[in-house]
Amino acid sequence: TRPVVQQVSHATRDIGSAASIASRIRSEIWSQILSGCPSVTDSEVNNFLILNLSYILNLNYSDVQSCSSEKNDNSITYFITLIRKDIICPNCASKLKIKDYRDVKLSHQIIKGMDTHIVYRKRRYFCPACKSYHYENNPFVVEKKHSFTDTTSIEIMRFLREHSATFSMAARRFHTTPTKIMDVFDTLGQMKKLPFSQVISID
Repeated sequence: TRPVVQQVSHATRDIGSAASIASRIRSEIWSQILSGCPSVTDSEVNNFLILNLSYILNLNYSDVQSCSSEKNDNSITYFITLIRKDIICPNCASKLKIKDYRDVKLSHQIIKGMDTHIVYRKRRYFCPACKSYHYENNPFVVEKKHSFTDTTSIEIMRFLREHSATFSMAARRFHTTPTKIMDVFDTLGQMKKLPFSQVISID
C-alpha cells in the first residue's frame, strides 16, 4: 500500500500553506508509517515524508534534501540528508568542498511505544587552501558526543520531573539504558555550583 500524495509546487508554496498541508495530512502520514508502509524513493513520496519530518524534527521543509524511513516491528528509523549550503573555512575564509559523508545515528524518542532513530548523513568538507577538514553543523544536537537528539534529552528531563519516576522507568520509556539516562540527568539536571563568598554572615 502506498500513501496518497498531494503534490505542492515548491515555487508557489509559502509558510502558511505548508503548515496547512502538514496539519491536514499528518494523521494520514502516521497511519501509513505505523502500519508498516515500506520505504519508497520516488520524488512525490519523498516530499511527503520531508513535509512530515519538518514537524517531527523541528526542521524547515526547505532545509531537507531527502529522507526515507524503515520500520521494523516497534522501531522506526529515518534517513535524512540536509540541503547543501556553501560553507566558508573558519581558518582561511576559503570556500569548502565536499570530501565525503558520515552517518550519524541518534536516538529520537518522541513517539510513544516506538523506538525511533535518526540516521543523519552528515557532510565532511575539505578546504583546498589550508588542507583542513570540517563538518556541517548538526541541527539535532548541541554536543557532538550526545547519542540523543536535544528534543529527546528535554523529554527525558520532563519525564524525570515526576516524583515517582526512576532512571529505570525512563530507560524503558525511551528505549535505552539507565546509565545513559543518568548521563542526560547529570548533564542537564545538575545546578552549577557557585563558589562560596569570602565572608559569610550568620544571624
